[in-house]
This record gives sequence, structure tokens and C-alpha cells, in this order.
Amino acid sequence: MSVIDAYIRDVLKGGQRRPGTLESAENTFRHFDRWRAEADKGAPETLTRADMREWKAWLLEQFHTNTARKHWVRTGALYRYLLAEEVIEKNPTIGIELPILTKKAPRTYAMQDFRRMLKACTSSLDRLIFFAFVFTGMREGEVMALAWKPAPDHDRETRSFVDLEHGYIVITGGKGARGGKDRNIPIHPLLEKELRLYLSYDGAIEEKWIPLVTYKEEWLFSDRQVVRRTMRRLFKESSTPGAEQQIRKTVLTWMDRHGVRPVVAKGIVGHTGDGVTENHYLATDDAEKKEAIRGLFAGELEGTEAPAPAPALNGNGNGGLNLSGLTTEQTSAVESMIAAFRGKEAVTA
Repeated sequence: MSVIDAYIRDVLKGGQRRPGTLESAENTFRHFDRWRAEADKGAPETLTRADMREWKAWLLEQFHTNTARKHWVRTGALYRYLLAEEVIEKNPTIGIELPILTKKAPRTYAMQDFRRMLKACTSSLDRLIFFAFVFTGMREGEVMALAWKPAPDHDRETRSFVDLEHGYIVITGGKGARGGKDRNIPIHPLLEKELRLYLSYDGAIEEKWIPLVTYKEEWLFSDRQVVRRTMRRLFKESSTPGAEQQIRKTVLTWMDRHGVRPVVAKGIVGHTGDGVTENHYLATDDAEKKEAIRGLFAGELEGTEAPAPAPALNGNGNGGLNLSGLTTEQTSAVESMIAAFRGKEAVTA
């Protein structure tokens, strides 16, 4: 048993802990294990203060400062346990300051970055995983949890049920620290195309998929780490630095810049509202969510449809009004109001 497993057993599972506390710690230690593997580090009990400084720097590179701070605090708790159990003689996290809470602009991808990643896709598996991030805004854990079957009653495990019949990815069990609220995400046509490939399996699928993607069983990925490995390869082969979370930020930023109401965008990605109004008074409907998903990166990414021009209410762009007889100034004023109604900027001569 590793020291991390012993810590989880003795400390987190031994007391009356909230489920989210255990889930948060397990998430931190997954990142910790990933960093140790990538940096070729030894077991946790062998790491030095210099190693811990590298771990902190990695956290700050991968996550927002607030998230990095939480991961660092949980790491410190692990080493306090190891010190108390006399597994180590000194706590290597002592003397290293907590990540300072700062507010910085989120890093997002440019469209050419997405185009390079899409070009780097060499199989349907690559495209399915890439589209699952780009056209849903899901978290990495939610993409890994894609499933062909809905969650059983009272199941707490995060699950992203692919409901092709109704055209949604139904996310449940995401109440923990890393999960958002349960929600339905409309399935984008490009993602649907790759998903339906497996429901109409005819033997033409690439053989290398067979051990990785299950057919009509419970979970989509028999090896969930294929999601992480695939994205790491796409980042590397497209020479695009960053992480999956950056895609999520790009999706939200694009929606904001293209007029998707904040309450709709939050409903898609699983963010809770900021206050009473958003939580209890602003309504959204499925049609609005579908429009937001189908419009993602429209005409900017290969395979997406260019947005149709806004229809003129009478075919002439003036809302059906007869503007003859008005002065140039009056006509300009009316056209400005129509443009404002459509959410466009009037072009002045």
C-alpha cells in the first residue's frame, strides 16, 4: 500500500468526512502522481524540498492560482500525516509559501490552435475526444466518464451519459468539489457523428480502438486514461501548449463574445449562478442551449457550419418598415434601432 493510500484510509475514510473532501483529495493525488511520473520523481516519502518547489511550480503552470493553492494545501496535509506516522523525518513542504491568491486573465486558445489540433487527429478516436472537449466545455473527468448507459438511482459517481435518442449528454453525480451541477448538454453534430460510428459498428472501425472504446457496454472508455494520453499527444503534435482546462475557458470566452447569455453558458458548463437572480429567476430552455452549442466556432473550425446571415424582417433589412419619405437622418435613426434590436452595431456612413 502506498503512503497516499494509507493517508486516505486512515485520515479521510476514517473520520466523518464529507464525500467532497475525499473526492477533492483523490483528485489532488491523481495530479500529484501524474506530475511525479512526468518529472520522473520517486515515491512521495522520498521527495525533497526542492522537489516540492517543482511541484508547486507545476501546479501554478497547470491551474488557476486558487486551484493550485487548494492542491498545495492537500499536499501539505499528506506530509503532516507522514511526519506524524514517522514515515519521514522532515516535512518537505515546510518553508514553502502558499501560492498567492491573484486574479489573472484566463489563458485561451486562438482558432488556429484548434485547427492545428484537429489536423493532428489521425483517427475517429482522436476526433471524438477532441470534439468532446471543444463542443461541450466538459471537464476532463466528465469526458473520461462518458457512458452509454444512464446512472443508476442514487449513484454518486460522475457520469456523462450519451443520450443520442434525445440529443444530449446527461451529466450526473457531479456534486463533488471538481464536479458541477447535474445538467444536460446538447450534442454537437460533429461529436454526434463520431459517437454514432460506434452504435452502427460494422467492423470497419480501426482495430486499435477495440481495447479502448467499448461498444454498447456501460462506459465509453474501457481505459479512461486514453483521454489524457490522446490530448497530450494532440497538444504535442500540434505544438500547442496548454491543458484541457484551457479549452473549457476558450468555449466560455467564445460564447461570451458571441452573445450567449451568461446563464445559458453556465448551464452548459455546470457553473452555478452568482446570485439569487441567476439561480432562481432567469430561465433557460433547451432550444437556447442547442443554439449555443451548434453555433460554437461556427464557420471557424473545419466541419462547422458558417452562421447564416440574420434574416431581414421584410427581406430588405429594414424590418418591414416603409422608410420612403423619411429624411436621411430619420432613416439612419430607424435602421440603427433595428440593428440594435438584432444585437448588431449600426454602420454609420
